[in-house]
This record gives sequence, structure tokens and C-alpha cells, in this order.
Amino acid sequence: MTFSLAGCTGQISPSVALFGAYIPSWLICVAGNALRAALESHKAASALASAASTTYDAALAAYRNGVGTVTVADSGLLDARQAQADALIGAADLAFVVGAMTSGDAFTAAVQRQGSIAH
Repeated sequence: MTFSLAGCTGQISPSVALFGAYIPSWLICVAGNALRAALESHKAASALASAASTTYDAALAAYRNGVGTVTVADSGLLDARQAQADALIGAADLAFVVGAMTSGDAFTAAVQRQGSIAH
């Protein structure tokens, strides 16, 4: 994943006081962009997991009818769910670092507003 400073130039202040340290405002902007990217990655991984689940269900039905195996479909579903979890963990880490999250409830609410969390 790469990040640019697009949209992060021309910040109002050169630095922001955060936890007793001064952080360049462009760095906070880049971290915020990274957080949004991680949430979008989670949304994409969720769609992939949904598709992989459909594939798995079809492969399992075929297996039960004596046609084929579920190994590849099972592996694809596992990979998709791992990507989904990795993206959510990355988003949580970034949200905590940039101060957008101070508790698990705040993060869950933020992700639900994005419409990208599965229950």
C-alpha cells in the first residue's frame, strides 16, 4: 500500500500537539488517509469473503453429491476471511494511533458507519 500527500498540503498548522508531542499535521493527514484505505480494504475483503463463501457452499454441495472436493474452496474462503481480519486489524491500529479510537466501541461504531463490518 502506498500513500501520497495529495490533500495533505496546505494544512492550517505546521504541527499538532498530541499526547505531549508535536506531530506534523501532514503526518496526521497521511495516517487518516491510511485509515480510510484500510477500511476500504476491509470492505473489499468482506465482498471477497462473501463470494468465497458462496463458492465454498457450491463446492460442498457438489462434494456431498460425489462430484469434486472442497479443498480449494475451503482454502479460498480461509484466505478471504484472513484478508478481512487483517484489514480490520490494520484499520484498528491506525485509528488508535491517530486518536480516532479510544475504545473498541468507538471503533465498531466508526466501522458500522462505513457499512463494512460483518456481524
